[in-house]
Order: sequence, then structure tokens, then C-alpha cells
Amino acid sequence: MGKRIAIIGGGYVGAELAKTMDDIADVTLIEQRSHFVHAPAMIRALVQPGLVEEALIPYDRLLKRGRVVEARATGVDGNGVTLDDGARIDADYIVVATGSDYAAPFKPKGADIEGMRTANQAAREKL
Repeated sequence: MGKRIAIIGGGYVGAELAKTMDDIADVTLIEQRSHFVHAPAMIRALVQPGLVEEALIPYDRLLKRGRVVEARATGVDGNGVTLDDGARIDADYIVVATGSDYAAPFKPKGADIEGMRTANQAAREKL
């Protein structure tokens, strides 16, 4: 296989880059959540509850050859990435694609997918 690429962050850019590079490189996507969160769909899910599950897409379906590591990156150096459990991902290239952060019921902080479902329901009940 080609070069080893570690991508930190599985949002729109990180997930798309991982998919694009999957056929030509040894890709490791490092993401603390188990699911991709499609934020615009989570907004719509406030009025269409059935969309919540469609807006939460499991990462285990993202890559054919590469791997997704559910962890938080705590360090980066010239040879790779250190994870919160002390594990190490060696890489020739590192991409930091950690995205944006803002407070909203459709983009809760943290990795808790069930918490996202609950937050969406609570916001919907306030409407």
C-alpha cells in the first residue's frame, strides 16, 4: 500500500478526504464519535424526528480498506499521532481536520451519540 495518512477529525472534510484517499493510501481516520453527524439534517430533524437516524451515519461503513479509530488525538509529532489511551498511529502525513465548534442542539459537544438523540428530542419538545 502507499503512504500512511492519519486524518484527525471525521467531519465533512476529514470523512471526504479519508474516502478519497482510501484507494491510494493506508488511511487511518481518528474520530472520537462512532457516527458522522450530518448537522443540517439534525436541524431538520427538529421538525421531522425520523431524520435523526439518517443524520447519524456509522463510521464503520465509511472506508473499504482504511480504518477508523474511535479515539481522541492528544499529540502530534513528525512521525504520527498519540491517542488518549496512549496508543500511537504512525503516519507519513497527518491531516488535522477537527472542524468547527459551536453550541447548538443539533451539534452537541462530545462523542455521545445517544446524547445527541436525547438533545435533539429535548430541543424538539421545546418547539
